[in-house]
Parts: sequence; structure tokens; C-alpha cells
Amino acid sequence: MATFLVCQQELADRLSLDQTVSANATRLKRWLNMAQDAISGRHDFTFLEERDLFQTVADKTAGTVSMTNASATVTGTSTAFASDDVGKFIQFEGNDDWYEVTAYTSATSITITPSFGQDTDTSMTYILRKVYYSLDTDVNRILSVRQYNTPIKLTQVSASEMDRAQPNIETTGAPTAYALFRLDPTIGVQYGKQRQLQFFPSPDDEYNIEVRYIKLLSDLSSDSDVSQISQQFHDVLIDLAEYYGSKFLNDPKQAQLLVQAESGIRRMIEEDGAHGDYFPVLQPSDGNDRQSRFIPFPSEFEQPG
Repeated sequence: MATFLVCQQELADRLSLDQTVSANATRLKRWLNMAQDAISGRHDFTFLEERDLFQTVADKTAGTVSMTNASATVTGTSTAFASDDVGKFIQFEGNDDWYEVTAYTSATSITITPSFGQDTDTSMTYILRKVYYSLDTDVNRILSVRQYNTPIKLTQVSASEMDRAQPNIETTGAPTAYALFRLDPTIGVQYGKQRQLQFFPSPDDEYNIEVRYIKLLSDLSSDSDVSQISQQFHDVLIDLAEYYGSKFLNDPKQAQLLVQAESGIRRMIEEDGAHGDYFPVLQPSDGNDRQSRFIPFPSEFEQPG
């Protein structure tokens, strides 16, 4: 197992750089992290596969609220507002408009945008609904989204298609589709991308949602860190980092080093696609037979086309 420190030492030896020099140590670390990013971006490697499981949120409707025309303050009675209500949307009795919650003050006070545009009312029912669900910060590309209650695999649609199907968030039920929309505005700039999902229809209850995805690898930082690139390919990681270092040093062998690194990456992709236990389920030998030619395929499942 090659730790980050071991990789730095090997790279320093190859490039004949003194690792005890602070500037060199910084460069060695940067080149290794650049190589890790470049390799993980070349293919959906199995070591990049990850899953996230979260639960949708039911609407809040407890209590009543008081609203004043042109005010952004929602004052509740017997409500249970919470800090995680920020980012949700609220609709007031007798109005079709939805307002976004921008701040939480207490269990009976929140702030909205835009300001309330209807007549003052001191006692209204309301619906407080979560529309956008944040994914883990390491989500790079989604492979699939499933909900277990129905259960079904959700269909991915674009944000514009979602708008055509659901121009507002009134429709509720068990989600059947989703769209990726924006980065979480509450997180700020960081290495990870806090992507958000919007469901169609809007969840009317608590549903367990599983997201399978290709993840972004975090930068190596501590000497004891170990790259999540498979151990047998740590040499490829160092090969590519050596190429980056050779460019900095204007080494005449840099083209040769790049060829070597690219060869290693191709080997990684080929070996990653080799599944020793993989056996495809083929078409049935005739239209009346639900069995595969090679292995039984349960009749309750749809036969692959």
C-alpha cells in the first residue's frame, strides 16, 4: 500500500528533487493530485462508484401564520419552523404563489423572498415544501436514482423538461422522475460540487431515495493518505505525476514519459472492464420461452431486449 508520503518519495527520486525543500514538496504533492484527478476523469472506474441514500421530506402544515402585505416576515402560531426549512418554499392559504424561505429565526418566525404580495391576513393555513435536495459533495456524475416505495428507477429529465411537465410545484406524489438543477447556494465555493435534485412529482411523503454515482476523489493531503485509485495502479499515478514534473524541469524525456503514463491508463481501463464473474443474460431462444439460452431468467422480471 503506497501512502501519499511513499508516492512523494518515489516521485522525488525519479525527478531527482530534494523533497526536504519546501517548494519541491509542494510541487510533488500538486503533481500527484493533478495525476489522480486526470486519471479518475478518464473513465468510470469501479473504484469511483459510490451510493448515497437519503429521505425526502413531507410537507409542514402545522399551525397557522400571520402575514402583512409587503413584509418578508412570516409569524407563526403553533408552528414548528426549523433551521433546515431555509431553502424550502411556502404557499399561503388562498394564494397560488410560492415564496422561498431565506432565513430562520425561531420555531414561529421565518423570512421569505419576495415580500408577501397579498392582503394582510393574521391567520392563514400554509404549505411548507422542500423542492431541492442536495447530493453529497463528491457527486460527479449520476448513474441512477431509485426510490424504494413503489419501487422504480427514476427517469432523468433536463431542467427545462421538468419545467414543461411541472411549471409549478403543486403536483405531489411518489417521485417518478428527477432533474439535476444548480449547485446548493447555501454551501459556497468549495472543491466538491453540491449538486441538487428536483423530483417530479414533488414528494408528498417520506421516500427513501438511493443515488448511485461516479464520485470525485478528494485531494491527498496527509502523508498517511492513500489514493482510492486501486493499489496495483499506484505506479500509473506516479508515472503521470512524473510527466507533470518533467514538464516543469523541461526534461527532454517528457514525451516518452507521457507515452508510458498513457499506456498505464489504457491498461487500467482494460482491466477495470474485465469482470471474472460477469455473465450476460441473453435473449430467449424463442418468443414463447422466458428462459435465457444459458441461465434461467425469472419470469417476474422483464426479459432484456
